[in-house]
Amino acid sequence: MQQRERKSQNIFSGTTTMHMIPYLSDIKNLTIITNNLHVILKALPYQNLNVISTGGTLFRRTNSFVDSGAVSSLKKYNISKAFLATTGISIAKGITNSSSLEYDIKKYIVEHCDKKILLADDTKLGKVSLITYYDLKDIQVFVTNQKPDDEYTDFFSNNHITLIAP
Repeated sequence: MQQRERKSQNIFSGTTTMHMIPYLSDIKNLTIITNNLHVILKALPYQNLNVISTGGTLFRRTNSFVDSGAVSSLKKYNISKAFLATTGISIAKGITNSSSLEYDIKKYIVEHCDKKILLADDTKLGKVSLITYYDLKDIQVFVTNQKPDDEYTDFFSNNHITLIAP
């Protein structure tokens, strides 16, 4: 008997990533692996979405679960796509985050997934937060709410990064 492949996607904590859940609602055999309480709650109405939580201690500032157990729980999964959140994006400093508590989880995911998709609104461009968790040139897709300036569009083009913007 041939089994259907179940696609697993990780959706990180962040105010942007949770808004993509309704767009995933018609996909069959989709498993969402997340450390974010908002993503879990947003997925509840969609019976076809299988949700796996990393568990851990709730970090209330971002409503995400963090600790070393959360990273350990990720090690058993094959993650095809990671939808990344950020508090700052810089060509020089990369994809940054304001919470060192989330660093290990984000770092593990980007190093162990097949495709990295960064979702961020235009206010994050040119900003640098506390800690860099990934190099901007190593993502495959950047999704934003408006077209970035030439410095970023040229960077994305030169690094073969797909830009999705209105």
